[in-house]
Order: sequence, then C-alpha cells, then structure tokens
Amino acid sequence: MLRRILCALSALCFSVSSFAGHEIGGVVLRYESVAQVHNNPLQYVLYAYMVYDNQGAAPTPTAVVNLNSSCFSSTSYTLPRISNSSGGLLPLNGADYCVGTPFVQNFMGLAIYRDTITLPGVCANFLFSITPGFGRFQSTYNIASTFSNNYFDIRLNNLTGPNSSPFIPTSELVQAACVNKPLTLFSYTEPDGDSVFFETAAPQYKSGTTINNFNYASPYTVNNQVNASTGYTVNPNTGVLQTQLNQAGRFLITTRYREYRMDTNTAQMTLIGASRVSTILEGSNNCTPPAFHLEHLPGVAADSLECGSTQIKVGASSRIAAPSLMANASEFFIRSAKQGVLNRQSAVLLNPTSVEITLAQSVVPADTIEVLVVPGTDGNTLVSTCGVDMIAQADTLYFYTPSSASITAAFSNSNTFLNVLFDASGSSANAVLYTWDFGDGGPLFSGYNPTHTYASAGTYAVSLVVLNACGNRDTVTKN
Repeated sequence: MLRRILCALSALCFSVSSFAGHEIGGVVLRYESVAQVHNNPLQYVLYAYMVYDNQGAAPTPTAVVNLNSSCFSSTSYTLPRISNSSGGLLPLNGADYCVGTPFVQNFMGLAIYRDTITLPGVCANFLFSITPGFGRFQSTYNIASTFSNNYFDIRLNNLTGPNSSPFIPTSELVQAACVNKPLTLFSYTEPDGDSVFFETAAPQYKSGTTINNFNYASPYTVNNQVNASTGYTVNPNTGVLQTQLNQAGRFLITTRYREYRMDTNTAQMTLIGASRVSTILEGSNNCTPPAFHLEHLPGVAADSLECGSTQIKVGASSRIAAPSLMANASEFFIRSAKQGVLNRQSAVLLNPTSVEITLAQSVVPADTIEVLVVPGTDGNTLVSTCGVDMIAQADTLYFYTPSSASITAAFSNSNTFLNVLFDASGSSANAVLYTWDFGDGGPLFSGYNPTHTYASAGTYAVSLVVLNACGNRDTVTKN
C-alpha cells in the first residue's frame, strides 16, 4: 500500500498572540491521539514547534488555539510553552551534525507549546491553524516575501477513528548542511500505519481572511527550493528529501503531506489528515563533521549475540547515506576469536543510524566477535547524509555469545486410529534440532511436528531430544 500523506483534516483553528517578530519560519503543528492511554477517542495532545532566532525577546509563554469545524461551535484553548530553558528556547541538538561546530545553536532555538484537548465529537473537517506572527523570511535566500503573517494548519477527519499525525524529529526542524554534497533529509514517522502522500509546497501567509502562498525568489521554485543543479526530489511515500546545495545560506523547505485511511463503511480511501511542514536548511562551507563511531544499539544485553545467529546489528554515531553502504557489507571487517575472520554476506540500513549485517556462517558458543569499520569496495568507509566521507575512530565493537543457554523439550500428540501427529511447539523457542524416537523400534526422525503411523495399537514410550545452537540439549519421554 502506498504510504500517502494527505492534507485534508479540516477544521481546528489555531491562532497565537504576537511572537515579537522573532519566529523565523520553521513551524510544525502535530496532534497525537491519547485514546489508547485514557480510552477516550476524542482526547488529543496538540503540539506547536517554532524555530526562533535567539537575538531578541523570548517567545510568548502561551499560544491561543481555536477549534473550528462545520460540525460544532468554535471554542478556544491555551497551549502553555513547555520549553523553559534560557530565553524560553531549547537548543537545536543535532542541527549542527554536518558542520561539526555550533553553527546553528549560536543563533537559533526551539519553542515548544503543548496541551491536551478534548474534541466535542467526530467531524470530517476539524482544522488546527496558527498565525504565529511575522516570519523573518527576509533572512532566507529562496523566499521573495519578507514580513507577513505566516499561516500553518493541520487537518483532522476523525470519522474513521482517532488519528496521530505524521511527524519528523525535532532535531530535523533545522539542519546545517554541506555545500556541494549530496543531501538526504527528513525521516517521517507515521504512528497509525495509514497511507501518506508527500509533495513539495509553498509556505503560506494570511491576509485578513485570505490564505496565500509565499512567492519564491528567482531562480528558486516550489519544485526546486534550493535551486539544486543536481536535482531536488521528495519521495512521495516517505517524505525523504534528496538534493544538493550550491551555495551557503538559509533556505526554508516546505513539504505538504496528505494522510488517507480505508473507511470500512464505504470501502474507500478517505482523507483523514493534512498539513504543511516548514523546516530550515542552513548551507555551510565549513563542513567538518565529528568522528564516526560504532555503537551498540539501545536495549538489554545489546552486546550479546545468540549462538547460531547470522545477523549482527550495529549503531552509528552519525547518520549514514543509504547509497554509501555497500550491499556486500565490505565496510565491515568481522573477526571471531574461535573461527577467525567471518565472511560477510550482506548489509542493509535499518534506519540512518543502524545497520544489519548478515554473515555467511553462524556464530558459535562462548565466542567474542569484533566488528570494525574499514574502507569498502567503493573506496570509502561510510558517507554521512551530509555527503561527507566519515573518518572512523574508536571503530571496534565487541559482541559476545553465551557458553550455554537453557532449553526445554516438550511435545503434545493427537491420533487418528494408528496415525499420530506429534507437535514440539511446547519446546523452547531456541531449539534448532528435534530428534524423535517413536518407541516402536523404527528409525529416529528429525522434524518439528512429524506424523507417525504405528503398525498396531498399544502403548509406546516416545522420546523427543531438542538441541539449541549453543549445543545444549534436553530430553522428554511420554507414553
């Protein structure tokens, strides 16, 4: 199913008091259903993320939100600002990932507004909208207009049930990027598994009651918002942007999404949500990213591998551009203390900061596995999403396999006359070998759920032996 994001929830209105003119264009609205927590399908957490310069007054402490729809009377809510660090702004951690110096954090910060609201019922056209004040688009290269009342909205149709809108991490609302390097930007999350469609769009402003699109300065266009000579694409199914900056400077990037869901009553795909997401891209000629490190993925026993495993998952301290990872896993050197060098079979990028490596052979018990980053068959180690060939430092990661692992044999059986079906599903999940003695003098049998036909009625002592990849075994005998 295409993951398509649509712009069509129609009627919560979000308006905010003046923000002293320091909001600079990076605004995201999103809502999150709390139905699973409170069993209330009409309750939502509403967020507004705004990027400000930190050179002037702090953003206002609250945002006034109006709820409008064709189904209910308008009502108002007040969202408190929850970002209470210096100046009311939070640092934009991750924004300087490409350049390696506090390039963005010296000038910008993030204001976050959030509160829980309760909708008055269900409706096809709720609309959240916000007019946060005068956006300082004159600091951008690609937007022709300067001071105007920026307008952002997000729509909701909850006739088919509660919904949570797609979103990108706050760390990606602003990105400093390298000039003349291929870029892969944005990683959207869609919490409900709906179909989402992404496309390029223009930011909007409000004049009275009229909503208009900002104009792009020449030679920038809505379909090439950075005037990239090498191309500018937004993946319609994922929202991932691929492009390349030709010059340093600030660019406002706007993407529109529309979200669809199957209406079981009509058997039709229905538009349930839509919004425009505006983010900031800062082009820099100073491109010295931090060193690249291998890391264990989060979780319990992250440095452990099961006996018999052929897959190793490693994390990265920097985001990896997918095309730079060779399919043959040649960027990784893997060595076993017991088996020597292990052959790699393949590698895939699970997400921008984690890789799954498949080995050509299984790991053995009581072993230590080293994973190192090396230059691959393409001549480099790994390239970041900023287009920089990363330098691997402290790049050895160690994994350990257990010397033993508990295992239990168990089975059930059912018969139709002399035909008996055996089922070993009650045995431990880590069993890899099942050996049966059916107790009638016949040959042993290997298999998970065999069928055996006895020559005559009687009572037979049936034994099952299970073995796991660590070499541990257990036996059970039943009459």
